[in-house]
Amino acid sequence: MRGRRTKCYLLAIVLSITVMLPAMGAAAGGLTTSATPCSTPPSNQAQSPIVIEPSFTLLPASKQISFYYPAFSPVVENTGREIEIFENVSEPPSLGKVTVNHVDYYLEQFHFHSNAEHHLKFSHQPAVEYPLEIHFVHKEAPDPSNPNKVRGTVVVAVFIEAGSASGELATIFDNLPTVPHTTYTLNDVINLNYLIPEGTFYQYKGSLTTPDYCEGVQWYVFEEPITLTAAHIQNLKAIYPNNDRAIQDRNNRVIYRGSH
Repeated sequence: MRGRRTKCYLLAIVLSITVMLPAMGAAAGGLTTSATPCSTPPSNQAQSPIVIEPSFTLLPASKQISFYYPAFSPVVENTGREIEIFENVSEPPSLGKVTVNHVDYYLEQFHFHSNAEHHLKFSHQPAVEYPLEIHFVHKEAPDPSNPNKVRGTVVVAVFIEAGSASGELATIFDNLPTVPHTTYTLNDVINLNYLIPEGTFYQYKGSLTTPDYCEGVQWYVFEEPITLTAAHIQNLKAIYPNNDRAIQDRNNRVIYRGSH
């Protein structure tokens, strides 16, 4: 009702609000009305995550992605919903980014889901569900000449499985903040290039997997997992054992296949 002229008919306004409130709760598929503006509001037709079946994917015409990830000093935060890593703002920005179709999308943060949100289903086999999944969240730079321009979003997803070493993530997973809404700055730098696998990726249009489930997100899901030790995986699961969103309907969306 914000912004309307409401000098009279107070009873009618109250009745209108009463009718509207149920519509602002949960919608089909667990969606909620966005509390903050989405570039593409949730429609329940292009939600994430999904099951990816490689046998039903198409080769991309122009879906390639390139990475520019200089090393940076990370801040590690327990947000109360996930473990999130972002750059130390007291230092010069690294300007890490991905480029898709000649458009740059700058890294805002990356975080972890337990269990993995996307599933891979190869022919005649059960769907593969990894213990963890990383999401690298990128946003298009603001346009100073057009502040109302919709900023595109690219999310790169990488699976994690148990292995013999934790590589670039070892120090972070040795020191995960267990208390919600606490942070610390790592006394070292991290190089995200070591966290992006070579090989096949799958690209599709979907949504964020956390509220407000905004759609219009370009997803790049890598097939090959990276590794953490079983102990490090358990360190995260002890804090957030199940912060993954349920699988959503594909709704005949096209999934493209490429190689990095």
